[in-house]
Amino acid sequence: MNIDRYNSNGRFHEAVVYNGTLYLSGQVASGGGTVAEQAKECLDNLGKTLEKYGSDKSLILSATVYLADMNGFAEFNSVWDAWFENGTQPVRTCVGAQLAAPKYALEITLIAALKNKVH
Repeated sequence: MNIDRYNSNGRFHEAVVYNGTLYLSGQVASGGGTVAEQAKECLDNLGKTLEKYGSDKSLILSATVYLADMNGFAEFNSVWDAWFENGTQPVRTCVGAQLAAPKYALEITLIAALKNKVH
């Protein structure tokens, strides 16, 4: 069994790869701005992180979205829906949650397939 762990900060890793699957830690935007602005920044950053580890948004298998305020659900969904090509959306859970700091409107964590099994 080979588990590859990447980019540790001493508390957690940014990414873990196991058996052709990429697991990404939750990511937030820099903070401030609307739910839509934070969602766009966060998804753009996640797209770059997926590429960095050998995947892309069309290979996302599962997403968990944490919203600081569920009143931003529709606003978040408008950005989410535009980010994916139709038919490539993953399974998703979206819940309301208290985040690490009030400046964060949302946090997203992903599980994705790798483009190639060998990383």
